[in-house]
Amino acid sequence: GAPAAEKAAPPPPPVEPDRREGDPAARGLESRFSAGQALLDATSGPRYVVQLMMTDARDPAYIQAYLAEATRTLRPEDLYLYPSGSGDSPKVGVLYGAFQTRKEASEAMTALPANLRQFRPYVRAVEAVRNDLRRRPPA
Repeated sequence: GAPAAEKAAPPPPPVEPDRREGDPAARGLESRFSAGQALLDATSGPRYVVQLMMTDARDPAYIQAYLAEATRTLRPEDLYLYPSGSGDSPKVGVLYGAFQTRKEASEAMTALPANLRQFRPYVRAVEAVRNDLRRRPPA
């Protein structure tokens, strides 16, 4: 085999941003929206997600509280937000996970703790979420 010295060193762990700066909750929402956009923009990759809930986009405090609750049991990077609804009634969808198969998504949904099953989560194809976004009237 090759001498050990030639093995590439593992990349350093990502530096966690200092959570005390600015409004971490608002930044948290922004980052989850960006992640949701990236998930939905990707043409290859995961095909299924679990929709945890849909709520009023005009109540960011509620969305932040929900995410805070969700991240007690789920990894923050597995939660995605996407805009839905209309200009008169803006909504935000909360998605969990990114799965290759419906079966994986169903198993993940079944494993959710009770507090995250309160809004009757269901498995959705990423394509269906994408279609929802396409139907949205421009803001």
